[in-house]
Formats: sequence, C-alpha cells, structure tokens
Amino acid sequence: MNNDNSVFLGTAFRAAMLAGEHIRTNLGKISKDDINTKQASDFVTRIDRESEQIILDTIKKKFADHHFLAEESVRKDAAGEHRWIIDPLDGTTNFIHGYPVFSVSIALEVKNEVILGLVYDPLRDEIFSAEKGKGAFLNGKPVRVSSVSDLMNSLVATGFPF
Repeated sequence: MNNDNSVFLGTAFRAAMLAGEHIRTNLGKISKDDINTKQASDFVTRIDRESEQIILDTIKKKFADHHFLAEESVRKDAAGEHRWIIDPLDGTTNFIHGYPVFSVSIALEVKNEVILGLVYDPLRDEIFSAEKGKGAFLNGKPVRVSSVSDLMNSLVATGFPF
C-alpha cells in the first residue's frame, strides 16, 4: 500500500465534485418518471444513476484496473486489491422531496481495509474526508474532537433510518 494516497484522494475529490455538481443542477428538476422504487422507502432516481456513472468514469480514467462496489449498478460482490465503495446520492429520499440534506459518498478499500473516504455536500460545498493514520478534515482543514468527556455536557447526534 502506498503511504502517499494523495492521487487516490484527489481522484475521489474530483469524482465527488463532478457528481455533486450534476446533483445540484438537477435538484427540483426530476419527475415521477425519473424515480424507481427498489423496495419500500428505498428509491433510486435517474440522477442517482447518472451521478454514479460520472464517479465511475472519473475513477476509471485514472485507475482502470480498480474494482467497484456501487449502490446503483455495479455487482455487489466486486472484489479486488483496490475497491472503491460508492453511494452517488446518499439521501435520495431527501433529494426527491427537495429537502437539502444529501451527499456524495466515496471510499477506497485496499486489500479489504478502508484507507480513505469522503462525503461531499454539494449544496454547502463541504467535503469531509479522512485518511487512515492522518485524521479527518473539512475542506482540507483538520477536524477536531471535543475535549469534553462527560456525556451530560457533550453534543451527541444520530441519524434515524426509515
């Protein structure tokens, strides 16, 4: 494994930003015909599929021999030394309803170990990224954790899947 993963991370950044731009420009522009139901409360839109293709094309241009685990199209059992894990539109239900909380998520696994990942919020233009052994960042600046150790004085946030 390469200790300098900047080429991988840079490619993930570019892919996420291109997909995010596509998502942003299509917010509020989808019709009922653009939405399919995978199962109860699990939707996929034309924008999910197009954004995923943008990400795949961007990464494949740089790393043609890498494998992919992508939510909308690529085999779920895809395995290899380098495997990209992609959710092109994390928060599809929010996107469909015009609720501005969704993102692009990309991670890279090398030999079954996740070494980096990012989450891009295209509406706020914020990229949260992390790299194994190097910490977490927001738009390239280190993210710190609170020094508060007492749970009663802490801020705790969670998500509620449906």
